[in-house]
Amino acid sequence: MGKRATAEAYSQTFEGFAAGVNVLEDLVGMYYDQPSFEKDNPHLTSYREGRRAVIAYILSQLAQITNEDPNDSSS
Repeated sequence: MGKRATAEAYSQTFEGFAAGVNVLEDLVGMYYDQPSFEKDNPHLTSYREGRRAVIAYILSQLAQITNEDPNDSSS
């Protein structure tokens, strides 16, 4: 594994131009804002939580730049 990307790199990728903003909005809508829990199917719940965790990580990197709470949807 190479050098880890910085929060600035995430910001440039997902906030630095219109296409990145659109991609992030799409990913958030598909994998972050959707419920993860599936009654009687812990494997599906875990799978969905894994997908959600990736988006949560991206949002946390972006929050480091803007000093916002990535879990606060009021802004």
